[in-house]
Amino acid sequence: MDTQKQGNNRKSLAYGMRKRTGLSKTQATRYGALISVMCGRTPFQYLLDKLMNDGFVIINRQSNSGEVIITEKGNNEFDRLTRLAGLPPLSELEPLVGQSNECPSNKDSYNQNTN
Repeated sequence: MDTQKQGNNRKSLAYGMRKRTGLSKTQATRYGALISVMCGRTPFQYLLDKLMNDGFVIINRQSNSGEVIITEKGNNEFDRLTRLAGLPPLSELEPLVGQSNECPSNKDSYNQNTN
């Protein structure tokens, strides 16, 4: 009886029946691009094009820098991917002493925080 159970377990694992956690490659790429936008950085052009086509971000044409702005749909997708990845939402993280839960908006402020 034990050998039959083991055989069934092996069979179910071979057919992809086990529970899978984490993000797919596509989801992980989208998640990384959304994180870069939330941190004030511009993702690679092909990622930015995908985010814009899906309605997750818009480019502020009125600003001189052409800043990328995340939309409500983008925020919802970020929250969904965060849950799928098994990570706590940004709002539930405790800030480090003397810091906020926001990403640095440019490289200069990032470099100052790491020194």
